[in-house]
Amino acid sequence: LWRFRLFRADFAAATELTEELLRLARDIGNTDFLIEAHFAAGATAFWRGEMIAVQDNLQRVVSMYDPNSHR
Repeated sequence: LWRFRLFRADFAAATELTEELLRLARDIGNTDFLIEAHFAAGATAFWRGEMIAVQDNLQRVVSMYDPNSHR
């Protein structure tokens, strides 16, 4: 659903969905979900022109990514 909203340029809805993804991932405490949620937040921020948020979210993705366990 997030990707659909993003590709339809419905950035307000995409942002709401990324906030929900981040909240759910934090509540679950799963690193894999957090990586995906921060990637979604970074991609959404990119299309909104919010480059500081892009950098923040994608740096979080890189810091959590472990090549040995995320193949």
